[in-house]
Amino acid sequence: PVEQNLEIRTRIAEMLKKGGDREASLAELRKIVAGDAAAGKERTPRTRLLAAQAALVLAEPAYERFAEVRLTEPFEANLRRKKELMKAATQQFTSLIDYEIGDVTAAAAFYLAEIYAHFSRDLKESERPRGLSALELEEYELALEEQAFPFEEKAIATHQSNLELVPRGVYNAWIDKSLQKLAKLVPARYDKTE
Repeated sequence: PVEQNLEIRTRIAEMLKKGGDREASLAELRKIVAGDAAAGKERTPRTRLLAAQAALVLAEPAYERFAEVRLTEPFEANLRRKKELMKAATQQFTSLIDYEIGDVTAAAAFYLAEIYAHFSRDLKESERPRGLSALELEEYELALEEQAFPFEEKAIATHQSNLELVPRGVYNAWIDKSLQKLAKLVPARYDKTE
């Protein structure tokens, strides 16, 4: 039975992780995701849950790789790399929503919002080209702001989408983290004490 197999693999992955064998643990998590995907009629809410939780752990390194890239010289090459990693990470986290597991959906939405916020912030804080006149620098800053703004808006909208899970009975640490981020991004609306 698939469900029993995935339960055992989940325990094995946890033991390997506790034992410090990250790669072997991740390999087990990949087998859990694949096992659920191939389960066909044997797929159950439990196999979906185990696979969703495994897929979330497998997606987190994609966020870390994206976040590590700094927008410094050579700017174009680093920007291209960051955009590629952003695309890969957003695809991975978006696919988690298909599992329809509230906690995992909330985690995925949080990470997606953070990817957008991170990209916006990195653009604004990117290294400026040398040798620009004051006017050119001002124009460059405005162009960066224009590029960054839609990503900040997307981050806010995605964190807000997490709050929409609350009326459906989902409230967890991920939703709380989204609320904390919204308090910083839109303090007038979300930085309240009630």
